[in-house]
Amino acid sequence: MAATLGQRMRERRSQLNLTLHSLADRVGVTPSYLSYVERDAVSPSLSSLALIAKELGVPLAFFFVNGAVGSQVSRHGERAVLKLADAEVQYELLTRFPGSRFGCMIAHLEPGASTFADPQQHPQEECVVVFEGRLLIRIGTEHHLLRAGDSAHYDGLIPHQIVSVGDITAVYLMVVSPHAL
Repeated sequence: MAATLGQRMRERRSQLNLTLHSLADRVGVTPSYLSYVERDAVSPSLSSLALIAKELGVPLAFFFVNGAVGSQVSRHGERAVLKLADAEVQYELLTRFPGSRFGCMIAHLEPGASTFADPQQHPQEECVVVFEGRLLIRIGTEHHLLRAGDSAHYDGLIPHQIVSVGDITAVYLMVVSPHAL
């Protein structure tokens, strides 16, 4: 049976001989919150999970990967799915092995939903290719409407946000580098 996010977090914290209190202090959350995450009672936000991963010295992919591999086949309907607490988007993970130089996922965004409530920025490049629906991508002061077949490539350090517009769920490929998920 595959380990859960919480189990992986607890294992890694134990390997580093960190207490819940010391990790919580480093991350800026309460020990009880981390305890809930380790018991898989709550899903952490992307920003919290990124901070936890940094303090544990692992990439975000660590929490979703089953062992080290050099190649992978991803079957429709069998992919790991990631839904973060602070985002309305659901990701099907296509790349899940440690050491990958990029992350690749299929994202599903319901009509009217956005990737985040406010534009976000992070040290990654992103490339988006729309398969279904329409996306409004806000990159800094620019706004771009993308339809099926359209793509966008941008620097993640520029505040950005993706919004599904129209009346069907937007489905799109997202590639990020360096790999964070």
